[in-house]
Amino acid sequence: MNERIKRRVRRFFCTALAAMFLVSAPCTQALAAEVDTGYEEVQVLEASVHALPVDENTPSLQTVFGNCFISISGSDSGMLVEIQTESFGVSSVIGVKDIKIQKKVWYGWQTVATSSGGEVSGVSRMGCSILYEGAEKGETYKITCVHYANVNEYKEGTGDTGAFVYNY
Repeated sequence: MNERIKRRVRRFFCTALAAMFLVSAPCTQALAAEVDTGYEEVQVLEASVHALPVDENTPSLQTVFGNCFISISGSDSGMLVEIQTESFGVSSVIGVKDIKIQKKVWYGWQTVATSSGGEVSGVSRMGCSILYEGAEKGETYKITCVHYANVNEYKEGTGDTGAFVYNY
């Protein structure tokens, strides 16, 4: 075989081999998933904040939280969330913030409503009330928040109801 034919055969096999590799090469494709949560946007709720009376006015050297809790009740209007924050000693500021109402969905927790909460000054106990009118009976929810106070130093503590079924 002469040299010219050998080069043509090599080119043919090289071209055929390159075409096979290109055809069999895996294609990388990026896909974006869109999840329809059924919620147009998170509802922002107004909080009603008020100082709570205390029986004794015990001075404290540092900020120590007392009873901090979240209670849930229901009515025809919706889910009523009551949050209480208490410190031992009169606080220059005491409050609750970053309130989130979350609903259990197939992929985890969906935030359905939020509230910035509020604060009061010169007391050792405060309360906060919010009404979530979009609550659905039989659905699972949880509520989280951040309690904070400043007696002689600023401190924060988290509040979390854990999962509960709204049956009101």
